[in-house]
Amino acid sequence: MIEKLAKEIVTSFIRNGLVEQEKQLIYTYGAELLISGFVSTAMVLLMGLISYRLFETILLIIPFYFIRIYAGGYHAESYKTCFLSFCIGFVGILLVTDLIIKYKLENFIMHFAIVAAVIICIIAPIEDHSRPLTEKELIQYNKKTKISVVLFLIFSEAVYWRFRLNKMVYISMAIISVFIVLWIGIIKNRIIGFHSTAIHKN
Repeated sequence: MIEKLAKEIVTSFIRNGLVEQEKQLIYTYGAELLISGFVSTAMVLLMGLISYRLFETILLIIPFYFIRIYAGGYHAESYKTCFLSFCIGFVGILLVTDLIIKYKLENFIMHFAIVAAVIICIIAPIEDHSRPLTEKELIQYNKKTKISVVLFLIFSEAVYWRFRLNKMVYISMAIISVFIVLWIGIIKNRIIGFHSTAIHKN
């Protein structure tokens, strides 16, 4: 369904001279990602709204998306699997974060988020076999990952330690979630035997 809709949109763009025919596959892939991301985000926000956890949901989603868009990591083989895994993963992270706050483990998580952020800055981006990156892209994505993860980390750590606002734990959990997704991506790449042909320079 997503693939069909993306093709129809890009075909319409080509027909109206907005997109070059030669770049149809690239734009179609991008359209698929946008549609899939929109649907997944809308569903998660709806779940947060229904459960009266919209603010916490936003604190998780925004840093997760902004960091992962360049950090890469695990990608499901189908949009259906991606949608289900994202929704289930979100609910799991939300519940775990609630338990962390309940049992007053915020300090541990805030410290662990620093370690996770450092590792993300070192290993990102993690490619997927469906979208290998060029050497130039690897360098650019690494820089953008570092900027986004450092900004979110500094904000969450500063606000938490200054005001003891435990809501900042949700941002730290988003950083830790990206860290986990990257390692799952590394494991997947090793299992399927995917190796980047570009030189990864950090």
